[in-house]
Amino acid sequence: IPTEIGLLTSLTGLYLQTNAKMSGSVPTELANLSNLYWLSLYNSQFTGSIPSNLCSTLKEAWIDCGEVDCDCCRSSYDLGWTPC
Repeated sequence: IPTEIGLLTSLTGLYLQTNAKMSGSVPTELANLSNLYWLSLYNSQFTGSIPSNLCSTLKEAWIDCGEVDCDCCRSSYDLGWTPC
């Protein structure tokens, strides 16, 4: 994912699920996506961390919690969804 994704501040959904060709670190610039409510990185080759501030805006997420560190995974039941 290019770091320029952080410039897409109106982005509400990001679907990169089930794509073995997508790999690399999750960019910290995702933290700039304050309107992001839907995120899918499940079954891809991403590593790194999901910015913790996204947990407050995400309504749904699918994330490989074993590969990607995500505070949302630890607090998902409080949010009413299961991201892993």
